[in-house]
Amino acid sequence: MDWSALSKAMRNDGGKDKDKSSTDYGLHTLVAKDSKSPELIDVVAIHGLNGHFLKTWTDPITGVNWLKDLVPKFLPSARVMSVWYNSQVQFSKSTADIHAFSQQLLESLMAERESIEEQDRPLIFICHSLGGLVFKQAAIKAHENERYRDALSFRFHGVMFFGTPHRGSNLATWASVTANALRAVSFSTSTNARLAKDLEPTSRLLQHISTSFVDSCGAKLKTASFYETRKMDFLNCLVVEPESAILNIIGETRIALERDHRTICHFADLDAAQFAPIKSTLRSMADSATASKTLSKHETESFLQTINVSDYAGHKSRNAPPVQGTCTWIFDHPKYLSWIESPDPGLLWVSADPGCGKSVLASFLVNQLQASADLANINVCYFFFKSDSLEQLSAVTGIKTLLYQLCKQQNELAASAMSILYNGGLEDIDSLWQAIVYATRQKAAKNTICILDGLDECEMELRGRLMRQITASFSKVESAEATSASANSSGEKAEADPGDINKRRPKPGRPKLKVFVTSRPENQLKIAFQSNVNRSKAGGGESDSKCALIRLRGEDETDAISADINRVIRSKVDELIHQGLPFQLLQTVQAELVERADRTFLWVSLILDLLEQKVEAGASQRELDELLRNRDIFRIYRELLELRSESPRARKMLQIILGATRPLTVDELSIALAVEPEPDKPRRGSRTLDDVEYELAYPFENYIKSLCGHFIRIIHGLLCNISKAVCFSTHSPWPMPTGFFSESARHTSTA
Repeated sequence: MDWSALSKAMRNDGGKDKDKSSTDYGLHTLVAKDSKSPELIDVVAIHGLNGHFLKTWTDPITGVNWLKDLVPKFLPSARVMSVWYNSQVQFSKSTADIHAFSQQLLESLMAERESIEEQDRPLIFICHSLGGLVFKQAAIKAHENERYRDALSFRFHGVMFFGTPHRGSNLATWASVTANALRAVSFSTSTNARLAKDLEPTSRLLQHISTSFVDSCGAKLKTASFYETRKMDFLNCLVVEPESAILNIIGETRIALERDHRTICHFADLDAAQFAPIKSTLRSMADSATASKTLSKHETESFLQTINVSDYAGHKSRNAPPVQGTCTWIFDHPKYLSWIESPDPGLLWVSADPGCGKSVLASFLVNQLQASADLANINVCYFFFKSDSLEQLSAVTGIKTLLYQLCKQQNELAASAMSILYNGGLEDIDSLWQAIVYATRQKAAKNTICILDGLDECEMELRGRLMRQITASFSKVESAEATSASANSSGEKAEADPGDINKRRPKPGRPKLKVFVTSRPENQLKIAFQSNVNRSKAGGGESDSKCALIRLRGEDETDAISADINRVIRSKVDELIHQGLPFQLLQTVQAELVERADRTFLWVSLILDLLEQKVEAGASQRELDELLRNRDIFRIYRELLELRSESPRARKMLQIILGATRPLTVDELSIALAVEPEPDKPRRGSRTLDDVEYELAYPFENYIKSLCGHFIRIIHGLLCNISKAVCFSTHSPWPMPTGFFSESARHTSTA
């Protein structure tokens, strides 16, 4: 065998470039552009086996490098770069393989795309031979790795493969033999046999790359595959057969070129017939990449309709409105001020035990921000998670809803969001969150505040991924305080209005995003968020209040919460006094409530509801004292249920609501009850529509509240059960009224 001939076939540059050292490996810019220039694209070329960042793309006769000399003539908006990596099959001292090359490529791109304008540019790749495998492995890594996903993967738009052996090359098998033979006859001179082995048709790595690429991102990219139809002069075969050079994915453009494996990427004439499909394909990819940055009014409306999947305002209304004067303590809290005043993106996590008013606080904050005089400069987005509602349980629904509100308030951000979701998909929680982050990084984006209430009630399966995305968004941000301290030698702190987050805008290129999260202090959230705090501290922060993440422990805010509870108690007692109830009796009750509240809004709310019913029906001081001594939430619910247990209709109503697979409308429940108006006296025989209409109660909403007012809420015409978890909890030591919520009773009533 002519080993030198085989070597020359695999070396598409036609000979070693002995004038270049290994220190030149990396990404080289062939056509430069201003790093701050908008509306540009980045074209990245990746050579093949034994290739070179210049010679692979240069016609040896004319010396024309088509990337540098021709592309600017028909694609002036492109910055063109070419990577050089150690892909020599023979006499290579590098042990690197496709995995290492792909990692080097990603790191080089990260270094070249530092400004926000550069990171916003779509990426189009041009790959020859092995370069296509390096690209595919890089695309897989970028898709799976958080470090690269936001900055790179979501901007991958298209790829052009020239003779890439997707399924291996028979010649590569020979190359493996060549490398090993050369090692043997050259007294163990190092050769990269591992790299050649990767290209064998039976290579497991090759199979893994092809499968993973198609599954993760191949179908989402504009793809064109060019394959050779000429044999090399001294070989009796094609280096890469057409069936190997084609991916066979949907939407792939497949073009045959009358070239061999080496000349398939050599072009000297802009108007040559052989170059026409290359020029057309590259320009088409570039046009589609830049066109995706703008949307028509119809496209924007269609996108908004697609992601408008939740009655988020109705979900917020499930929370009782705050009593006048409550919740305002948050605006004076040092940690809130540190979060809201910082010019940097940041996460504020408010944790507190159950029943301490977290959801009411979040609802209050939404209302206050929306009513702010600076609303024109702030986007306010929110979602309330609840474990008793399939819609409010869903992480995907929650983040879609935030994205909908963001793009609804700023239509011009929809195109940026869509460019991320084009690759990631509308049902992928990672892509949805990255779409929010990416949209808020745009120059046109206003300062944005996202409020997520009850994160601990989000579905367990995706909660972890969502928390990782959130913390990753802010772990990359330097401490605003540390930055300010290093820049301000005088050490003086500028005065700032705590209610105006626009006084100090985020630094250019960072997402203008602040996130407010409430939850119970569960271990999963502590671990996820604390890891972020530790990373920030390692960067120079002295405490969690100086990091991108700030934790406000509601458990420690005893004075503020107690003061709010006292206001709630006084407000309700005053209301009862105005209704004509004895002042002396209520004065004693108020003192007892304040003393026993123990910073729990839920207990106070339930006791006040029960107290109102007891007093209205007539109760002695002893009965009220016993009621106030009761600290068990389940027992309070039991007493509320027992007050209704004599009403068969109330029992049937709750059974139907609890047995339903979705929230019922008022009309649906009205008809369901009218079908059998006397549950304790079931009728035999059929009933007509006239019979049902005759039994309908009007106004039915009032009737519902009179029967089950403490256990349901009506929001936008839908019935929301507020105590389902309590009704079926296995932790309650207090049995519910007999037959009230049995499984069979619920199913029978629903049927």
